[in-house]
Amino acid sequence: MRLREVDSGHLQWARIGEDRLPDWLLAAVLLSTAAVQAAVVLDPRFHWNSALVLPEVSGFVLRVVATTWLLLTAGRPRSSWTWVSVIVADGLLLTWSFALIQVTQIGILLLLVAHLPFIGAILRGRQRGSAVAALLLPSGAILVQRASAASLWNLSDLLIFWVVALIVSISTVRATGALAAAEARMRELAARREHESLHDALTGLPNRRLYADRLAKAVPHAQRLGTDVAVLLIDLDRFGLINDSLGHKAGDDLLRAVGQRMLSALRQEDTLARWGGDEFVIIAQDVHGPADALTLAARLQETVRSPIDIGGQSLFVTLSIGIAFARGRCQDLDAVLREADTAMYRAKSHGHSTLEIFDEAMGEMAFRRMHLETQLRKDLSDHAPAFWVAYQPIVDPLTARIVGVEALARWHSHGQSVSPDEFIRIAEESDLIHDLGLRVLRTSLAATTVWSPLQPDLSLAVNVSPVQLRRADFCERVREALREQGLSPHLLCLEITEGALLESSSVSIRNLTELHQAGVRLAVDDFGSGYSSLSQLRRFAVHRLKADKSFAEDIPLLRAVADLGVALRCEVLAEGIETAEQRDTLVQLGYRLAQGYFWHKPRPASEIEHLLVRQAAQNTT
Repeated sequence: MRLREVDSGHLQWARIGEDRLPDWLLAAVLLSTAAVQAAVVLDPRFHWNSALVLPEVSGFVLRVVATTWLLLTAGRPRSSWTWVSVIVADGLLLTWSFALIQVTQIGILLLLVAHLPFIGAILRGRQRGSAVAALLLPSGAILVQRASAASLWNLSDLLIFWVVALIVSISTVRATGALAAAEARMRELAARREHESLHDALTGLPNRRLYADRLAKAVPHAQRLGTDVAVLLIDLDRFGLINDSLGHKAGDDLLRAVGQRMLSALRQEDTLARWGGDEFVIIAQDVHGPADALTLAARLQETVRSPIDIGGQSLFVTLSIGIAFARGRCQDLDAVLREADTAMYRAKSHGHSTLEIFDEAMGEMAFRRMHLETQLRKDLSDHAPAFWVAYQPIVDPLTARIVGVEALARWHSHGQSVSPDEFIRIAEESDLIHDLGLRVLRTSLAATTVWSPLQPDLSLAVNVSPVQLRRADFCERVREALREQGLSPHLLCLEITEGALLESSSVSIRNLTELHQAGVRLAVDDFGSGYSSLSQLRRFAVHRLKADKSFAEDIPLLRAVADLGVALRCEVLAEGIETAEQRDTLVQLGYRLAQGYFWHKPRPASEIEHLLVRQAAQNTT
């Protein structure tokens, strides 16, 4: 079988002569019959004249020619009427073979058995009329021949012939019917396997293989029409949260429902395929420009906007969509999907329910990201010195005394500093954040152990990504790092985002709970810049709230955070302090912790040690 594409864009199955018996079996039957004829003709016990030899030689030649034709046309479709012609000619020659029938005593059986494979092949091809003709025409010829030459055949011979013919015919039809049913089931199974190899098992939509096949046909077609092909890569926003909170079955049901909704928004000639996970890809044919693709993307977002009922719960889904155009690139179709992928990730970085069209600037950014990820992976595996940890002191704004430090990851790629926001985002997306975070934790704990003789109560703050909290062994890794350095857990403060507190992942909740039970303190970083839940702040016994640095000039917001800290019985820390006026405000509001360039910038470990030595010396004087 082979796959054939028709103009409607749907798939049909083209039969390529699969209704025949194996060619080698048919050829063997023909040659066996020819061998019997040759053996009879060459037998010296019989005296043959030309009238008797001619049909045997003709039958022998016919079978050899038919065998040659059979082997030369192997694998090609053959008309059932071609088989009928061969069978009728063969049967007529056999009826002419008086001596073969009378002398060998196997003429009737030889005639019928020689024809059975051909008759069966015709029956399996659903050409029953042809099969009947193949049986009756030679039989009728025999009947006429013997009737006109009664001296050679008597009534009993005719009776034996018709009984044998009836038995063999019935057996042939039954056996052929059973074989035809078995072959039909095999064809159905083969078609099903082929369908499964081209479609996603969960959603029933085309898969990557069929996507590639459709795109390879769509681009040349668009070139001939003077149009273009748009590829839309679609990602379901916050699908992981739904999967974690409601279970994988709900996630699977949601994928199926979203797939059907998007399918209803497409034209017949477009293709919707599931790419994997929560990603789908669309091939939009015959688009005339970006406006057509944007219209389709807007229609898709509108289609999924209404709530979807999954297991009695109404779920709201938004889509992040990246769009790229083939632009006639028949030889590099993978590049189109890479561009759509780049645009989709740019859309996700802007928030939910957004879309982006790929441009050259995105391509440069994608190349830079790929280069940075490769170098990041290499430096982490090699424990390269390009990674180091800077520490920004945390002070008491009233006395300027250093009471703690915050560990900050720093990275230089080929001698150039890379922004933490950039490489941490890459680390989260590539799953390297686990190795990076553990390295920062162990390095900063080792440094704090060195500083503890200078200031035993010095606290250490380390930032934790939500991705790290979703790892089942995160808490155990933190406890192990603390045991290695012999540091008290209450001196470690892990800073998490407001979003991490709101995550409903059971793994994240378990890690936060176990960290609190182990004595590790928790801080909410950039508090006020996102969404918080007071119940979650109480649930995990948050030890510290860090007011977002954008609040440094906003006295009412600073006062609100300070009041909330009193209500929750937790510390409050203001960051981003750069002026004496801002410091004075903090003192008046009762803040006991602060960070900012007004006191200290992030520094390497050696400079922190000098600051602590100097502070310890001042305390002793």
